Amino acid sequence: MNITQIRQFTTVARLESMSRAAQLLHVTQSALSKSVSQLERELGTALFDRSGKRLRLNASGERFLECCEKMLRELDSAQADLRMMTSGHDHRLNIGSVGSGAHLLDCLAEFSRRHPEAELNLQCGLDGSELPDISRFDALVYPDNIKYRKFSGYPLYEDRYFAAVPAGHALCARAAVSLGQLEGESMVFLRRGDSVEYPFNACAALNIRPGKSSFADTRQAHRALIAAGAAVGFVPASEKDEYLRDDGIRLLPVMDGNFFQTFCICFRREKYLSELGKVFRDFAVEYFKL
Repeated sequence: MNITQIRQFTTVARLESMSRAAQLLHVTQSALSKSVSQLERELGTALFDRSGKRLRLNASGERFLECCEKMLRELDSAQADLRMMTSGHDHRLNIGSVGSGAHLLDCLAEFSRRHPEAELNLQCGLDGSELPDISRFDALVYPDNIKYRKFSGYPLYEDRYFAAVPAGHALCARAAVSLGQLEGESMVFLRRGDSVEYPFNACAALNIRPGKSSFADTRQAHRALIAAGAAVGFVPASEKDEYLRDDGIRLLPVMDGNFFQTFCICFRREKYLSELGKVFRDFAVEYFKL
């Protein structure tokens, strides 16, 4: 096992496509497939469920991906530290996001064009039982709820939710649904650590009772349960693309006007921000009109 194999596996796992990963990595599909198969033989277990050309991480693959991503973050951080020690300049920009981070992508792309020296490190999906450590990030995007009240930031955007309904469900005949129309339905919610997604708490607060509640710890598992017809769920607009591509799921707007979550952005304290971090903070404030 070597670092090239680790990076190749991680790319395939994130894209769930051997052909797309091969194009991105500038290697042949056969060479990439051989590399992944060799890795599986060395580990003694399959990492993907294969159905025709479709690839989906299995439980072993998801666990191994977590390890690989941690290893790559540590390696990239060490390399950046060595470059900074050599050059005397810190060109890293560390951005964290509770959730997908999709709302930041255009901003980061424009910042990168204006500052080609910047090395971007975007860490998404920081949901969990523990609060993210702001000292690790130049900027952090987080939901505006009681758990994150210790952070002081700017309102950034509102993430509205769709109802994700199995194809063939009676609700698919509707153009939109209200929360009341979902009462009594079996529902699946996303849960990471001790943290359950906003719709679970919102339904409880509004006294919307599911027929039964199930939980999934990844978007992939959440999506799979809905597509299999086991339950309906909720999907934020920022993460809806994978659900839209799934033929087994129909997304319906939720008519209730308050069914959204506000996200904020905060920055590391002035005295701890690098010069590049200060430049990005000022750029982001102007870019988003904060």
